[in-house]
Amino acid sequence: MDTLDLMSILEQTGFSGSMLCQSSLGISPDRIRENVILSPGWPPEKLEHLGKPVQIVSSGPLYGYAVWDICLDGLTVTLLKTGFGAPVVLDAMLVLRSTPCKRVLFVSSVGGLDEKMQVGDLVVPVSSMSGDGASRYINPNGLAEDRMGRKAFPDPAFLQLVQEETERICREEGVAWHEGEPFCTDTILAQFAHPDEIRARGCNTLDMESAVAFEAGRMLGLPIAALLNVSDNVLHKKPALQGECQQQDAQRRRFVRGQVMPRIIEAVFQRASL
Repeated sequence: MDTLDLMSILEQTGFSGSMLCQSSLGISPDRIRENVILSPGWPPEKLEHLGKPVQIVSSGPLYGYAVWDICLDGLTVTLLKTGFGAPVVLDAMLVLRSTPCKRVLFVSSVGGLDEKMQVGDLVVPVSSMSGDGASRYINPNGLAEDRMGRKAFPDPAFLQLVQEETERICREEGVAWHEGEPFCTDTILAQFAHPDEIRARGCNTLDMESAVAFEAGRMLGLPIAALLNVSDNVLHKKPALQGECQQQDAQRRRFVRGQVMPRIIEAVFQRASL
């Protein structure tokens, strides 16, 4: 399935571009900026030093999407908080196709599956492996083909830009970063039964949405890359649901998420908008 097929099918169902945005986000398409931060779970306060947020949607008609304008230095970007899981991220990407959006930076937490990854480290995925069900709905070969284990990729040029700014700013801030190959799961709890099998597939991190986000970006012709913050590492016996009992880990993660990631995000969008 390509973008023309899907968008024409949606139009035949009664969804014009404007209606798609109104019925999903509750706003007209022109309220979305060219640069979009897409995050499953982070409102602006998680990215503490990212600029001045102005909320324009608190709970949209579909999934309760939330939308903010984030005012940076001479540039305003959109932050779209979708909720967790591949289905809500997929539908958000489809909505963005009908807006002025020119590029998407996917920003979220990620679980580590590599001994070298510490809580608070940054990860820039170079691919993402589908273990989710939503990816099959944008499979050009139809529903019958199993998408389990299929890799999706970020936009190469946008990925390079994110890597360059991540390398530069992490070096200045003394923060470690890693190239990631996430495995995307539909479950938070049941994934813990399969870490060895997932690692055997060549994956070094775990999330829930990046594979479908990358594949949707490719299908829609919408450049996308990701910047992720390590929240836990099951190999260190530090699962995220254990809570923030390790104070040092929690403080480091808040520092990286609240100060380092905002620097990278702003630098990426400023360069991309030149």
